[in-house]
Amino acid sequence: MADREMVLRFCAFRMLGPENYQRAMDPFLDSANSLLDDPKRVSNRDLKSLQRILLLLCKLGHDIFGANAFRKLPSEWGYRSPVNRALFESWSVTLAEAANEGIDIDYDNVVSSTNELLTEDYRYIDSITTSTGDPRKVRYRFAKAREVLGLS
Repeated sequence: MADREMVLRFCAFRMLGPENYQRAMDPFLDSANSLLDDPKRVSNRDLKSLQRILLLLCKLGHDIFGANAFRKLPSEWGYRSPVNRALFESWSVTLAEAANEGIDIDYDNVVSSTNELLTEDYRYIDSITTSTGDPRKVRYRFAKAREVLGLS
């Protein structure tokens, strides 16, 4: 179910935008789910487009970050953390925006900037770790991803 939630999060933030996230994750995802279930508002063509974009972004995330795509940094003991929902939603949607705008992504810069965020920016670490549905934290992690990709 976690993988389905991540796909729904991507769709929600891609369609509704992080700027429209208000109070809590569940109502936001419910709104997106209602939208996705209404063929008058989201056509099969739109759904196919979302699917195509998501698959491309998963590949792009892997191309940039390797086996650690959408994960917190590996531990010093070699443990690989699970895919982090907050990282996935913010990076997948922001990468989609960058790709849509034709931005040339400097993979090395993205990796080093993201590693810096994950080790030195305690506000960022908090935004992907605790109370991730807090609107301020949602806005912060999206803003940081946009900044790293040169979208701000």
